[in-house]
Amino acid sequence: MRKTKNTKEIILLVLAFLIFSPIIGTSINNQNDWQLYKELNGVLIYYKSFECHLPADGLHQELVLLKFVNTTDTKLKIEWDFELWYDNKCTTCDKNTFDENHREFELEEGANIEGTCTFRVGELTIFKKFLNYKDLPELTKFELKNLNVTPV
Repeated sequence: MRKTKNTKEIILLVLAFLIFSPIIGTSINNQNDWQLYKELNGVLIYYKSFECHLPADGLHQELVLLKFVNTTDTKLKIEWDFELWYDNKCTTCDKNTFDENHREFELEEGANIEGTCTFRVGELTIFKKFLNYKDLPELTKFELKNLNVTPV
């Protein structure tokens, strides 16, 4: 009986997430599969969590990788500003930080590009947490604000 109640609670939580996620941002989970973040003007934007290990440097991190797919037959310019929440506090919501959190690039027609485990967090990756430290802040939500897709 207890298991049924937990199942109902989980289903309600998932439904609430699906309904409210476009409004409140993207909560981060430990999915290894690409999840659709948004579709805008022929560009599909995906994200996924990914563990990155560099034992020689003692780095064990979890990153959020972004993937952009241009489904059009036109070269596109894509730009946005990151809003990042660590431990449920927005660390980039100050308008003065948008310059350092602004990203833009051009994507050829029919092409795609995705973040990789390079430890160069920034362009198409977001630092989520250290895997070998437990008491440090962790990414709990992100948004791509001021997202624009325009033909070049």
